[in-house]
Amino acid sequence: MGGLKRKAQDSGNAWSGKIVPMGRPSAPKKKAVPAKSGIKAVIKPGLYSKRIRVAEVEEEPEDEEVEEDEDGDPTRYTGQITSSKGMGKFVITCEMVSSMHGADPKVTIKSNGPNNLSVGDWISFRIAEDIGAPLAIEIEFAEEPGDEEEMEDAEEVVEEEEEIAEEEEALEEEAEEAVEEEPEEDVEAEDEEVPEEDEEAEAEEEAEEDEEAQELVIAKSSAVARFRKAQATETAFTAGWKMKNGANGKIGAAAKIGIGSKKAPFKRAFIEPPGKLSKADMKALADMRGEMQITVEGQGSAFPPIMSFQELDGIIPDWCMEALNAQGFEAPMPVQAQALPLALSGHDLVGIAKTGSGKTLAYLLPAMVHIEDQKPVAKGSSTPICLILAPVRELAVQIAEEAQKLLGGSKAGSHPKGLSSVAIYGGGSSNKGWQIEALRKGCEIVAATPGRLVDLIEGRQISLSRVTYFVLDEADRMLDEGFGAQVNEINKQIRPDRQCMFFSATWPASVERLAGKICQNGSEPIQLTVGQNEEGGPTTREDIVQEVVVFDEPSWDERDAAKQELLYAHLREVLSHKQHKMLVFLSRKVLCDSMVNRLWAEGFKCQAMHGGKSQDSRLDILDQFKTNKLKLLVTTDVMGRGLDIPDISHVVVYDMGDIEDYVHRIGRTARGPYGKGHALTFFEYDRKWPNLASDLLGCLEQSEQEVPEDLARIAEEAANGQRGGGGGW
Repeated sequence: MGGLKRKAQDSGNAWSGKIVPMGRPSAPKKKAVPAKSGIKAVIKPGLYSKRIRVAEVEEEPEDEEVEEDEDGDPTRYTGQITSSKGMGKFVITCEMVSSMHGADPKVTIKSNGPNNLSVGDWISFRIAEDIGAPLAIEIEFAEEPGDEEEMEDAEEVVEEEEEIAEEEEALEEEAEEAVEEEPEEDVEAEDEEVPEEDEEAEAEEEAEEDEEAQELVIAKSSAVARFRKAQATETAFTAGWKMKNGANGKIGAAAKIGIGSKKAPFKRAFIEPPGKLSKADMKALADMRGEMQITVEGQGSAFPPIMSFQELDGIIPDWCMEALNAQGFEAPMPVQAQALPLALSGHDLVGIAKTGSGKTLAYLLPAMVHIEDQKPVAKGSSTPICLILAPVRELAVQIAEEAQKLLGGSKAGSHPKGLSSVAIYGGGSSNKGWQIEALRKGCEIVAATPGRLVDLIEGRQISLSRVTYFVLDEADRMLDEGFGAQVNEINKQIRPDRQCMFFSATWPASVERLAGKICQNGSEPIQLTVGQNEEGGPTTREDIVQEVVVFDEPSWDERDAAKQELLYAHLREVLSHKQHKMLVFLSRKVLCDSMVNRLWAEGFKCQAMHGGKSQDSRLDILDQFKTNKLKLLVTTDVMGRGLDIPDISHVVVYDMGDIEDYVHRIGRTARGPYGKGHALTFFEYDRKWPNLASDLLGCLEQSEQEVPEDLARIAEEAANGQRGGGGGW
C-alpha cells in the first residue's frame, strides 16, 4: 500500500514519501463509491455496470400520433460526431439512423448547426433528406447517452436476448441427449488397453523433462576460437560445407549492393505529487535511483520508484493485481518501478531502457487504470480508449496478447461485460474484415501498425475520438524510419489532451525533438532512462556473452566465404544442444531466402522470416518457433524489435547495421528464465558507417566484453581518416 516507507538499497537513509492516490484521504476507503466528478483512488466494481452507451429514440406516448412534417422525420436522435470532412462538414455515428437510411447522417452548411461543433461531440438532431442521404437538422449539444430510462430500455433488450439464448441452449441439450451413446462396456474395454501406452509415454516425457531441466550453459563459441587461430596462423579455416559452388554456393552474391474542444473530461492523474522534499528525502531518492541505474529528467519528476506492485494497491484495479500474481510478477523491474508512478501522475513520458527490460508492462498497467476509470465502450462504436502503435505486425500481435492476459478478470471491475484488446495490422484484405468486426464488438485497447490504422481511419471503420492514452512502442523507429507522416496523420485524429507514452531501447536527439511535437501542447515529456551509459548512448546487457569477429579481407567474395564457414561451424556446435534456440539476422529478404536454402542443403531445419512472407505464413512460422517445433530462424529486422520469445539462447548478427539495430538484435536473447544468452556478430567495415567500429567498441566496453584487437585498430584508423574505399577499405 502507498504509505509504506521504502529504504534506499544498501544505504542507511529511508525515503519517507508516499504513493498517495488523488483525492484519497490517509485512511483507506474500502467500500467508498466514487463520485461522478473529482479524482478517484479506487475503482469499485459496478460503477458503470448499468451504463450502456446506446443511441435511443425518445418514445412518444402511444395515444398520441405524430404526423411527419414537410421538413422530414420529426423524431429526435442522439449520436456522436466521429469524423470531419472539411470546414463545417461532419459525419455522425448513430446506429438507428444508419440502419433506416443505409448511410451515416451528415452535417453540412444546410444543417444550420452550432458553429463550435467538433469531432467527439454528442448531439441531438432530427433527420431531413439531402440528395438521398440523411442530413442532420435542428442540431443541439447533448449529454452522452447513459441516463436511467435508457438503462432500463437497454437492460430489457439484454434480458430478452439472454432468454432467447437460454432457450436455444435447452434445445441443444435435448438434441444431445437424444443421440445414441456408445455402450459403457466398450468404453471400459478401450480404457483397459491405455495404461501400458500411457506408462511408456510418461516415462519418455519424464526423460525429456529431466534432460531439459539441466542448467543451460552459455559459453564462448569454440568455432570462433578455431577461426581466430586460423586467422593468426594464416591457415585456411573450413567448416565442411557440402556445397562449395553452384546457385546456392554464395549467399545472395548476385543481390549484394554496396480535434475539437467539447470533449468528455477524463482523469490523467491518479496519484498526488509528493510534498516538498527534505535533504534526507532527496538523498534517499538519489540513492534508490542510483542503485537501479535510473535517471529522470523533467519537471515533476520527483516521484520515487516503487519497490512492489502492492504500493499501488487501490490504484491498479484488483482484477489486474490478481492477473499480475497469476503470471508470477513478484516485483517491478527498474523501468516499471519508476515509470508507473510517473505515468499514473499524469505526465507524458519517454522511457528508454534495454531490450527485455519490461517496457511493455510499464505502459500497459497505467492503461488499465485509465480504462477502468472511464465509461464502457459502446458495442458497434469502434472507439478505443488506449491506442498503441508498433512498427511491425508481430509486435502489435504480441502487445495485444500481453494486454489480454491482464484483462482476463476485468468483468469484476467497472465494465461488467469485460475489456478486450485487438491487434490491427496489414497483410492484405483477408485479415481486414475480422479486424473491423473485432472493433465493432467494442474494444478498449488497440495495438496497431500505422499503415493499416490509417487505412481504417480513412474508411471510417474506426474513430480515435475517445483515445485518452496514446503509446508509441519502439518509438525511435516509428518516428525516424519512414513512419513519421503516418504517425502525424494518426496524431491529428486524437484529442490533444491525451496522455502520451514513448518507449524504446534507443532515443536519438533528432527523434526526441519530434516526440516533443506529439506531446500535449508541445510540452516536454519526462525522460526516464534505465541503464544507459554516461554519454546517453545505447547500451547492451552484461548478461549477454558478446563475441565480435572482424572480416577484413580485400574482396567481398573472400569475406562472405569466410563468414559462411564460421557460421556453419557455430550452428553445428550450438544446435547440438537440445535446449538451444537461435536467430540469424541478415539485412535483406533475398539474403534470408538464400541462406535458408543453403542451410537446408546442409541438413539444418530452418525457416526464413521477413516482410515478403504472407501474414499467415509469418504467424505460422513464429508459432513454430515459439513452441520449439523450430529451433533455427533466419530473419531480417522484422524480428529485431520488441518481440519477446523467452527461450532464445543464441543470436548471430550476420550483417551489421547501425549500432541501434545491433542493440535490438542481440537483445532478442537473454530474455527467458535463464536470463543469459550469446551473441556472435560478424563485423565488416563499411564507408557508410565510418563510426560503427567505434560505437561497437563502446558497447563492448560498457558491458565489460572482450574487444577484438582488429576492431580497435579499425576504429582508430577510421577516426584518423585512414579508412577509405576499395574492397573492405
